[in-house]
Amino acid sequence: MKHLLSIMLLCAALLPCTCHNNPPVPQGQPDLVVDGRRILVEPGLSRFYPDGSPVGEPLLVYIRLTASDSGPLPVGLAATQAWVASDEDVWETGLTEHTAKKTDYHSAYYAEGGPGWTPGLTADVTVRIIQSGDGSWDILVRDCVVNAIQQY
Repeated sequence: MKHLLSIMLLCAALLPCTCHNNPPVPQGQPDLVVDGRRILVEPGLSRFYPDGSPVGEPLLVYIRLTASDSGPLPVGLAATQAWVASDEDVWETGLTEHTAKKTDYHSAYYAEGGPGWTPGLTADVTVRIIQSGDGSWDILVRDCVVNAIQQY
């Protein structure tokens, strides 16, 4: 009986140390400056509800990169990963370039298959930006709203 009590106390002491399933979110900075130029990182969150269905498709994150001076983006700049966090829930995902939206002046990236969060919910989005050969940055955009889209 004494051993059982010891085991129970040990388990209770270890509970706060147990890991949760959410991945750690990197500490992001609010702005991105590359080669002395400010780059805008604009995320969007949405869920598609086909034909007015009450059951929407999973969350989609969309990231747009644009130079604030309206000039061409720095060479080799790309968004590679995103963390979308609301309260204790985190969706970590790789990003795919939306090549149809790419120009010299902006680029776009997306990921599908996120959680089924309710439209209107707000989430913080951290985006990993890399520049080939010159490093990487984690950019944090706070309070992005999950939008409901009824049709494409």
